[in-house]
Amino acid sequence: MENNRFMLSTDAANESFAPWSEEDTATLRGLYVREAPVSEIADYMNRNVADVRQKAAELGLTLISFRHPMAA
Repeated sequence: MENNRFMLSTDAANESFAPWSEEDTATLRGLYVREAPVSEIADYMNRNVADVRQKAAELGLTLISFRHPMAA
């Protein structure tokens, strides 16, 4: 029997490895300035939290998990 519990869906795999465009990077910087929580940034950008944290680190941004929610 094949164990599928560790397999990612195609959508999740694409989300994790999608390249970052200049627009994506600008959006990340803008949300960082607004002090949005990393989980909300990830949801907004349709990326996983680890991907957002990695890109933020590459840009020299420090994201924290427990910031106030984004204003509507």
